[in-house]
Amino acid sequence: MDEAGRALAKLAASTPEDLARIEENARGLRRAKYDEFVPDHLLSRLWARRNAPAIAAIQEIAKRLLLPAAA
Repeated sequence: MDEAGRALAKLAASTPEDLARIEENARGLRRAKYDEFVPDHLLSRLWARRNAPAIAAIQEIAKRLLLPAAA
């Protein structure tokens, strides 16, 4: 299995706790005009809420990508 395959396998086997770490490690949260006035924990929660559907889909997408191609 190549490096990409190993990464996909790790994502496919991820737990909810693993996926929660994505929120904890989010970078670049201060992007909007007044973000400098918003506490970090609120920016992190907003980012997590906005990206929840994508984060929730990571495991399923990785599993689908690991399936052998249909002939």
